[in-house]
This record gives sequence, C-alpha cells and structure tokens, in this order.
Amino acid sequence: MNENSCHQILLLKKFFRYNRDLIIISLCSVTALCFITMFAPVSFSSFREPDLFSDMWYFITITGNYAMLIVILCLFLIFSCFLYFKKFGKMKGYIIFNLIFATSFTLLGLSNEFVLKEIFKGIRPSQIYLQQFSEIHETDTNLPDVNKSILNEWLNARSYSFPSGHAVASFYLAITFAFILKKLISSGFSFIMYLPFIWAFLVSISRVVIGIHNNFDVIIGAFIGVFASFIFLYYSNATSVFNPSVATLEAIHKS
Repeated sequence: MNENSCHQILLLKKFFRYNRDLIIISLCSVTALCFITMFAPVSFSSFREPDLFSDMWYFITITGNYAMLIVILCLFLIFSCFLYFKKFGKMKGYIIFNLIFATSFTLLGLSNEFVLKEIFKGIRPSQIYLQQFSEIHETDTNLPDVNKSILNEWLNARSYSFPSGHAVASFYLAITFAFILKKLISSGFSFIMYLPFIWAFLVSISRVVIGIHNNFDVIIGAFIGVFASFIFLYYSNATSVFNPSVATLEAIHKS
C-alpha cells in the first residue's frame, strides 16, 4: 500500500470519527422511515377532503418542493455565513464551500429527475388513482373526495415516481445542514442539529401519506440523499473548512 493510499484511509477514518453522530442519526432516521412506511397504514391515509390532517400534510410536503427548497437553502446559507464569520472572523473558504454545496445539490436534483426517474419509469400511486376515474380529464379538479390542494399536487406531479425527489433532496440538505450547525452553534444549542432530520423525515412521510409516492420511492430516495451528502462532505474537505487547525496540519503533511 503506497503512501497516498494510507493517507486517504487515514482521512476517511478521521471523517467517520468526526461525524459518527451524524451517521448514526442518519441511519436511525432512514430505518424509522422504512418501518413506518412499510408496516404502518400510512399510504393514502390523508388525502380526502373531510380529513382534518390533509392540509397539514400538504403544507409539510410543499416545503420539499424545489422552489421552497431553494428558498430554504438560501436562507440557511445566509444565516450560516453570519455564524461562520462570527466564529472564525473570515468568509472566503466558507463561501467556496457554499458554492460547491449549492452546485452539488442542483446536480443531484437534476440527475434524479432526468436520469434515475427516466431509467426506472415508476408510476405514481396518485396517477393510478386518477386513472380509475378516466372519464375525468387532467384539467378537471372536481374529484369530490380529494382535498383540492392535494389534487393539484397530484396533477402537477407529472414526472415518474422512483426515486422520490423530495426524499433525496430533503435528506441531502438535512445532513449537510446538521453538519454545518454542529460546527457553528454552541454546545448548549446542539439539539438544533436534529431539527433538519425531523423535517426530512416528515417530508418523506408526507409523500406517502398523500399518495404521490409509495414506500420504496421514499426509502431509496432517502438512502440516495444520505449517501450523496456524506460523499459531498468528504470530498469537499468540509471538516477542514470548519476546523482550520486540521487544514493546517494536512497542508504541513502534504508539503
């Protein structure tokens, strides 16, 4: 084994050691998502008009729409830039990190939408439901038993189903947000790093609850988001961005 390979293994071990808690939380979140979507009666459980929870699940699901995700991402990055400057007194390295983060998020979304979905061509449960009422055209929103907002979401969801873009994007952002918060907030507020996971979990569940995805769509989507996020954090050298002393030691080692 050459020196470069040994160095890469050492860096990988350090990465897993520094992010052990994030890895555990991610695995627990995806495991909980698997159990609930596979064994609990959540599929199509809240989409009807009289259902008091339909509007709640609709609100949760639209926070995972791409337009809302861009708003959430921008607001978070602005907030985190303030925290980073307050802690380290500089911005250059973190701005570059944010640009890479935003670019990787965009590329992941496009890859999922135009590559993976086109390969697997999964049909959405909501599309199957609508096909049962073939006498009603797509532009008709007069299905009396369906919440109007959710029906509009069904009609606007024209792409294929597998894997869930909402699950991919929300878990990708959740892990990266949690990583950043862990590095920037004080230990007294460490509980905040768990909030992105709760949000991603609820967004993924909501896609099954309102009938736009089945359980495997969101489970695989969550796994993709988790895997892609840790790949990004490792190869973007994120640990060094938030630990200047680590970056200095690595620079000395390379020289």
